[in-house]
Amino acid sequence: MTNNAPTRPDPTPLTKDADASFAAGNVSELRTATSMPIPANFTMTAPMQNWALRTIGTTRTLNLELETEKFAAHAREKNITSASWPDSWRKWILKAMEFHDRDKANAGPATTEDLKALYRAPAMHRGKPLEEPA
Repeated sequence: MTNNAPTRPDPTPLTKDADASFAAGNVSELRTATSMPIPANFTMTAPMQNWALRTIGTTRTLNLELETEKFAAHAREKNITSASWPDSWRKWILKAMEFHDRDKANAGPATTEDLKALYRAPAMHRGKPLEEPA
C-alpha cells in the first residue's frame, strides 16, 4: 500500500531568512533535513562576520576571509556534507581561534639572537639590505 508520503526527508532549501536567524543566534533553524555539500557560492555573510568579530575580540588577529576560503576549500576537497553550513563555519572559526591562541602561547618572547637573525636574513628595504643593530 502506498500513501504518497516521501520516502526520505525533504532536501529542499530553507525558506527562512538565514542571515536573520544566524544574527539572532538561531542557527538550529538553519539546519536542513539532510546533510548537503557546501554551496558553490558559500561566503561569509555580514551577520557571520559580526558574530566572528564579537567572538574573536580585540586581542586576536584572524583573517576571516582567508579562514572562510580555507573552510570552503576543505569542505569541497573532502566532500564534506553538513546539515548546517553556518554551524560548521562557526565551529571552524572557533577552532582557528584555538590554534591562534595555542601558537601564540608557544611562540614565547623574542630574544636578542632572534632579532639579530631577522636582520641577517636577506631582508630588504627600498632595495638595500637592512643593517644589523648594535
